[in-house]
Amino acid sequence: MTTPKEAAERLADSFDVDVDENVTVDRPSQATQIVDMALGSVSLWHSDEAEPFATMEVNGHQENQPLRSRAFRDLLDYSFYRSHEKAPNSQARQGAIDTLSGMARYDSPEHKVWTRIAEHSGSILLDLGDEKWK
Repeated sequence: MTTPKEAAERLADSFDVDVDENVTVDRPSQATQIVDMALGSVSLWHSDEAEPFATMEVNGHQENQPLRSRAFRDLLDYSFYRSHEKAPNSQARQGAIDTLSGMARYDSPEHKVWTRIAEHSGSILLDLGDEKWK
């Protein structure tokens, strides 16, 4: 099973460039690095109300996080810090989230969002909300 920390570490391991606050010919911006890191580890999609989401594996199950959520922002910050031993620039992080949001809305599939109960393939699914994700 993958823990939240392991998921963030896997995300951080996808970085393969050095950190630089400025754009150069040889090195992408921090925002681009964050976008590339995220795209290597999450699946983007949007709700039927156009809200952008990311799906990631955590503890052997998949979790969906709104891209504008504190949880997703914390995941990006932690992963970047783990990989580079410094926090990302907040403007770069916000630019990356904005870019990912656009990609989720315009280049990714649409899914209906359900809360605790859903219909899937003729069956009713009930999320018990327990620690084992039953």
